[in-house]
Amino acid sequence: MSALFITLEGVDGAGKSSHLAWLEDWFKARGHRVRMTREPGGTPIGEKLRELVLHEAMHPETEALIMFAARREHIEQVIRPALGDLFGSQTAEAIRVLYGGSVTAANASEFFAQPEIDGALVGGASLKADEFVAITKTASGR
Repeated sequence: MSALFITLEGVDGAGKSSHLAWLEDWFKARGHRVRMTREPGGTPIGEKLRELVLHEAMHPETEALIMFAARREHIEQVIRPALGDLFGSQTAEAIRVLYGGSVTAANASEFFAQPEIDGALVGGASLKADEFVAITKTASGR
């Protein structure tokens, strides 16, 4: 069995929801099963955390931790069960999490200390050699 896991990412107002609706219709019209979700959100707790992030002023690190909590809930309540339905629970449990977000040299050790995180997608920090090197050293335990 084959499957696709597609994510749409972009800043607010970039058109993710519009593209998501179009993609859902396109795949369903071709007979594919589609599971739509969103993050933050997708679970009752995730939706509450989403409301906090969208409507409450907070420190950027607080926002990152709330996003991480919402992601963890989403993975355990939505993503792993969907993978288990497709490939079996043993495979679903063996799949590792790759965190994509605001990883910086200053907060990398906090993210990499989480047992379910095996790596990170590094965005803007990759444009700053010294910060990128610090993140990779943290990730490799050096």
